[in-house]
Amino acid sequence: MEGLLTEIDPLRSADVAETVAFIAASPRHVNLTDITILPTAQAV
Repeated sequence: MEGLLTEIDPLRSADVAETVAFIAASPRHVNLTDITILPTAQAV
């Protein structure tokens, strides 16, 4: 598994933080009920 992390771009905490910032900046009239954050590549 350790070697696979050099071949893919895993999710980082900054990726989640960007999403949280986007949600926080959304207008009050916008209702976000579900947010799913998934990597585009995954180590199998």
